[in-house]
Amino acid sequence: MGFPIVVGGVTVATGDIVVGDSDGVVVVPYDRIDSIIDKLPQVRAAEAELDASVKAGLKIPAFIRR
Repeated sequence: MGFPIVVGGVTVATGDIVVGDSDGVVVVPYDRIDSIIDKLPQVRAAEAELDASVKAGLKIPAFIRR
């Protein structure tokens, strides 16, 4: 307790946020939490846009084709 550990090749330190779901796991370092929270609206908007494109028939997104 109180020391960093390495999980799956990623260092996790005290105070970091670890979130996982069926798509994967993300580790947010403690010192980046505020900047990540500030970017959440942009991430949500991008995810909503991609979801809408998939529902409209998109098979392979442009960023994967590249």
